[in-house]
Amino acid sequence: MIEDIPPIKPRVIQYRIENVSTTMKEMFGITISEGEVQEILYQLSDVLGKEYLNLLYDIRRAPSRHMDKTSSRENGSNTNLWVFVTKAEAIFHTAMSNSHDVALDILGEHNGTDIHDRYSAFDNLASKTGNAQQYCWAHIISDTKELEDFYGEEGRRIRESLQRIYDKSKSFNGNGAHEDIDHLYERLTFLLDTGYNHLETRKFADNLIKRRKEWLFRFVIDPEVEPTKTGLKELSGLQ
Repeated sequence: MIEDIPPIKPRVIQYRIENVSTTMKEMFGITISEGEVQEILYQLSDVLGKEYLNLLYDIRRAPSRHMDKTSSRENGSNTNLWVFVTKAEAIFHTAMSNSHDVALDILGEHNGTDIHDRYSAFDNLASKTGNAQQYCWAHIISDTKELEDFYGEEGRRIRESLQRIYDKSKSFNGNGAHEDIDHLYERLTFLLDTGYNHLETRKFADNLIKRRKEWLFRFVIDPEVEPTKTGLKELSGLQ
């Protein structure tokens, strides 16, 4: 018997009406006016509205959630796709704004830990909610690989140092103590606070050292927190 598989639930996607008309034409060859789309939405509003509220409730009550924002251009205008994902739910929301207010409107007062890629809007959200945070280590390691590509040995040294720290952090399996976070952060600072020849490598190291240690290593003491946004990049691609 396969255990620990979360139930599959619907995902609610908020999509602009004009984009629905265009997508139906391009992907399925179906011509449908914006007025017809609006009428269909009116007919489905009761069902979808209830499902959306249920998903919002579950995401807000979850012990943790992954968050992401992807920018793109639609019909000559900038737009942002916001994604909020738990183990069993996902909500997509398009908005012109890239402000933390978008996430705050969707999540409202919510529980648990927010997991994200250090985007400033999510840090601003944290200042409003006071929720625990976890920075995504997949993004951190990915950034160091770019440093290695551009700056060679200095970037490689940063990448290998952070990879060792991350591997050590995972070994606690969420059952570590606050003292373990202290030791990991001290080790991170020791390895990164050194001489650099390139400004970008120095800026990256300084920026990471200045981050709150609890937001770097929350997953060390909380088994409900996943330190990477596994699968979220693929979900964000559904624009």
